[in-house]
Amino acid sequence: MLYYNGNWIEKGELNDSQLSEFFTIYEVVRVFKGSPVFIQDNTERLNASIAKSDLKLQCGTIDLRQRVEIYIQKCGISEGNIKYLIVFSGKTNNQGFAEYDEYMVQIPHRYPSETEYAQGVAVSTINSERLNPEIKYLNISLRELCNRVIKEKGVYELLLINSEGKITEGSRSNIFFIKSDRLYTSPDSMVLGGTARKRVLKLAKELGIEIIKEAPTIGEVSEYQAAFITGTSPLVLPIASIDGIEFDVENKTLRTLMEHYFNMILK
Repeated sequence: MLYYNGNWIEKGELNDSQLSEFFTIYEVVRVFKGSPVFIQDNTERLNASIAKSDLKLQCGTIDLRQRVEIYIQKCGISEGNIKYLIVFSGKTNNQGFAEYDEYMVQIPHRYPSETEYAQGVAVSTINSERLNPEIKYLNISLRELCNRVIKEKGVYELLLINSEGKITEGSRSNIFFIKSDRLYTSPDSMVLGGTARKRVLKLAKELGIEIIKEAPTIGEVSEYQAAFITGTSPLVLPIASIDGIEFDVENKTLRTLMEHYFNMILK
């Protein structure tokens, strides 16, 4: 079912390519046991993206929780992913507020299998980066490129290498490395701050794990003992290899973070 500006369209679908001419900010919310997971984090990031884009909304901020909970109830969703989009036309009304359309739709999802959580996944790299990484907006050309390369290489995810040769984040995830029980991840300014990433950083602080915010080059990757990605669908997923470089999926720090994260989800 498609939600569009207060209307409910049975069997309605929305393809990102339909929005290619417009600036679109979006969020993907995970639903577990009929409830949105970490919806406050999604709400904060959505409104931060709007603010950082210098867009002036008549309503000020968006109450994402209310919209998602209505959608869940209307569609009877127990588990899955819901995509919420704000599509800006580039026009303003006579009061100077941005004109926009709202969409919400359940999207296909693929959650990692028990085997992938146990044995990790293979990922690769690509020389690309997001412009304005702190704003979550549709970048259709990057998404299509990464989807094609992921399929060609038969990997779970692609890690983006920026113009400085640094591995910053995944095409649809955030990346962490572990060395000598320390946790490494890119500086906040380099990445789209995922809700799962935010929770992992919070957990690491609570567990007394030292956090170092720096992004490695591909030549430095072999110096790390373990690595994992985070995201709405993968949650916390071990990496078995990056471009053939292997990692320890049983690393104690990694497994401790995974255990605490999943316990938090299941509460």
